[in-house]
Amino acid sequence: VKGDRLMTLMQAVIIVLQMGNVTYQPKGGDTDKSEVSSPKEFSDLCDLMGVDPTTLEVSFTERTMKTRNETYKVPLNPEVAKESTEAFAREIYGRAFLWLVRSINDATAAELNYKSGTMTEFGIIGLLDIFGFESFVRNRFEQLCINYCNEKLQAKFTEDIFRSVQLEYEAEGIPLDEITYDDNTDVLDLIEGKTGLLAMLNEECVRPK
Repeated sequence: VKGDRLMTLMQAVIIVLQMGNVTYQPKGGDTDKSEVSSPKEFSDLCDLMGVDPTTLEVSFTERTMKTRNETYKVPLNPEVAKESTEAFAREIYGRAFLWLVRSINDATAAELNYKSGTMTEFGIIGLLDIFGFESFVRNRFEQLCINYCNEKLQAKFTEDIFRSVQLEYEAEGIPLDEITYDDNTDVLDLIEGKTGLLAMLNEECVRPK
């Protein structure tokens, strides 16, 4: 990645960081409405994005509601306006990340680069990087899904390694004491069990408010 594409990528990252510096306050003393309380940071953000300040502020501090016959604006309080800004920043970061991954894959794909793309059959090397369970100050549903995936991968990895060794020794008639190892069944039961977190979340989602 170089040239204009590199500059665009860096600009997207800087925009995401700058959005974290924007703050809001009640507008005219009305706690149900909000306005930008960090004019310098907001002005820099508008310059980076190339967007009119008034237009951008309205997009962060108001929500557009549409009905069958009309469209109207609903003001957001400072807390919701900040959440709206953070959601936009996450979307920009997510799209930039996916674009970067695609660019790396295209740059390293043998079928696109080796012998001018004339070959069609290649071997495959797979890499698996397993992370531990992560816990932050504020853990959202996305983090729960990430941790759940990590725990499932860890369970499969452990089972495959230890069980495959036992089966191989048994097939070859080699004496082997039973291998004992710690697994993460208790963690998986907590998440995916009949009374686990996912079941509780499903129940709450279908329960009438």
